[in-house]
Amino acid sequence: MNTEKLFKLDLNLFNLNTRSTLEDGVKEYYDKNLLINAKPNLVHSQFGQKRKIPKRGGSKIEFRRFSKLSKATTPLTEGTPPTSTSLVINLLEATPLQFGAWVEVSDLLQTQALDDVLEESSNLLGMQAGETLDTIVRDPLHEGTNVMYGDGLSNIDYRHELVGGDSTPANNNYLTPQGVKNAARILRNKLASMFSTEGSKAYIAIIHPDLAFDLTESDDWIDASLYGKPEQIFNGEIGKLHGVRFVETTEAKIIHAPNLLGDTRNFVFASNSTATVTLKGQALTEAQADSLVGRYVIIEEEKFKIEDANAGAANSATIVLDGTPTASEDDIIYPGEAGAKGRDVYSVLFIGKDSYGVVDVEGMNLEMIYKGLGEGGSDPLNQKATNGWKAMQISKILNDNWILRAEVASSFGAN
Repeated sequence: MNTEKLFKLDLNLFNLNTRSTLEDGVKEYYDKNLLINAKPNLVHSQFGQKRKIPKRGGSKIEFRRFSKLSKATTPLTEGTPPTSTSLVINLLEATPLQFGAWVEVSDLLQTQALDDVLEESSNLLGMQAGETLDTIVRDPLHEGTNVMYGDGLSNIDYRHELVGGDSTPANNNYLTPQGVKNAARILRNKLASMFSTEGSKAYIAIIHPDLAFDLTESDDWIDASLYGKPEQIFNGEIGKLHGVRFVETTEAKIIHAPNLLGDTRNFVFASNSTATVTLKGQALTEAQADSLVGRYVIIEEEKFKIEDANAGAANSATIVLDGTPTASEDDIIYPGEAGAKGRDVYSVLFIGKDSYGVVDVEGMNLEMIYKGLGEGGSDPLNQKATNGWKAMQISKILNDNWILRAEVASSFGAN
């Protein structure tokens, strides 16, 4: 038996951190560590109006938006001042929700691990907190009604028409410099305010690296390293094009259509009687049929909703659509929640200033909570310590005209 190893382990047991031994300075270090690791992932929140949550300030946050003043086209009367113009303030409320997560660390792990478990866990929790809060901000911003499909100049009106992967480049609905120019035009026509740093004004676009790969090849692209000081560059900013500054993040939204059934991506059309379609070579159980109800499918470039499905053996199972398709035997039935042929759709947010509001995470909203051995409840032998975070977050579109969602295909998108 290795008595030397046992002796070292016993000595380590006397050095375990508990809440009473975790000095305030050390705790402050881990609090900062949490925020440092969260901040790089808080891409979507950095462009919103920020509001803090005061203690005992209620459960709602109030955002204010001033309405545009009408033109003053009535000539003035000499010596007589006109009636004063009233400012109209629109009050928009949002109710933040609480999010959080924690990890449990045993006493043996703290003593035997080669790494500082507390620091490593705070690093990981910080990254998780940033990614979580960024998603909470991101998703409501994609619910706006101001949307552009492809470059906004082609005859594309719906998501399921977006083409990618075609051998003829002109047929693909990728994000192009022309599309960027058009997005900026749309925001300008909506009178969206620009962001300003050191006298330079621009709109912001949040973009996935898959889209940036192609866009940065444009001759008009200007890399961020060439036009700004480090303190003037937004978190994740990679460059600008046609009056738009681009911020890159892997958390930019991708719209993916799930497989129609388990590992089965597509179905095959056999025949139809009006809206009832027989599936070729595809059997369905009752449970599988039920899982298809409410899904969307694309048949010959038309999108349909599955209103009912009937179990059966191969070549007898059917789906009932909300319309009558025009198709032939062996045509492919694709999942319909994304692009043409089920291809992934990438969403790019073109943002004007004050277009949406968020909770101010840096205003002491994000909190790390550490509890030492024996402090977390049922722990009679002081065997468990916990480390975690919690935060309140919400986002709300304040002016739907000032945030444009561009949905496009990508050369990297999957079918």
